[in-house]
Amino acid sequence: MDITNEVQIIRYSKGKQSCLMDVVTQEYFLDIFVNGEKYSSLNCTPRELTELVIGHLICEGVITDKRDLTSLDINEQKGTADSAVKEKSPKPDESDPKKVYHTSFLFENLENFYSTSELFYSTGAVHKSALY
Repeated sequence: MDITNEVQIIRYSKGKQSCLMDVVTQEYFLDIFVNGEKYSSLNCTPRELTELVIGHLICEGVITDKRDLTSLDINEQKGTADSAVKEKSPKPDESDPKKVYHTSFLFENLENFYSTSELFYSTGAVHKSALY
């Protein structure tokens, strides 16, 4: 499945407008089901959907690790991700509110973060995430 399209746009800059072709990302809608129940709907780029679903379920607290999944079936034509997860026991809060990240760490990682995304450079409009 293509992840970009080329479309004609009208660009307005410095009081002038011009018609030109621009690269935009393809929109893809994905419904995520957990143990047979619809959990969420995402608007995303149609690539690396397995990683997206697992990361989303971890960030939402549905699972703590990909091993908590007993199955994951992604149907790209239907735009669905059917997952089955183990019943989990409550996890104690492990967050550390005193954790400090220095600005140099953040800016270095931000630079690395964007330098690895060809899609960001070609479209300028891609959402990404990282866990530290």
